[in-house]
Amino acid sequence: MKAFLCKEFGPIESHKVEEIEEPVAGPGEVVVDIKATGISFPDVLIVQGLYQFKPPFPFSPGSEISGVVESVGEGVTLHQVGDRVLGSVGSGGLREKGVYSEHQLMPLPESMDFQTGAGFPLNYGTTYHAFKQRGELKAGESVLVLGAGGGLGITAIHVAKAMGAKVIAAASSQEKIDLCIKEGADEGIIYQRDMDRDLQKKFSDDIKEVSGGGVNMIYDLVGGDYAEPALRA
Repeated sequence: MKAFLCKEFGPIESHKVEEIEEPVAGPGEVVVDIKATGISFPDVLIVQGLYQFKPPFPFSPGSEISGVVESVGEGVTLHQVGDRVLGSVGSGGLREKGVYSEHQLMPLPESMDFQTGAGFPLNYGTTYHAFKQRGELKAGESVLVLGAGGGLGITAIHVAKAMGAKVIAAASSQEKIDLCIKEGADEGIIYQRDMDRDLQKKFSDDIKEVSGGGVNMIYDLVGGDYAEPALRA
């Protein structure tokens, strides 16, 4: 089968597609016929050795996958042959078939196609963990999302609205704010890319005005000059 392999750390163009042996499921493992793979910025860093997670060589990048269970190893109870699955697997997604722990996978709903499923675990999983398990967001509360126009920002809008919260989206352009409103945000604030102290104060005042005196939670995907005025609001 074909796999995109990283045999030593280097720029993305230095790695190649090669033929390798098909995987075999060991105890507690599942072989997946991969239909789609999600590629995120950490994958680009991993193959260059610039990320905290460094898989043993050779490996395939690709931290999110979706596909169909082809075989299962001894003791597997969560999945059966033929199941549609998705998963956040760390690495090993850019290949035709992969072998993973059964606990790295979850059912892919029939209503979700493979391409959507492959882009689901990291962004939505990260946001759900932040809102539900860390921030304990409750219905009726408000959330300010900084960097709302990106992948995590859009998932923040979806998850917060599903949890019954009011969402104030902050982004760097009207085009991004329009997208956020289309995706469900209740309000939008445009901030400048480079902020001096006066612009930071204006941003803080804008947040207070739009939110009616402040928000319950800030989901900060930007940091830097934007964090302090958001907290002061």
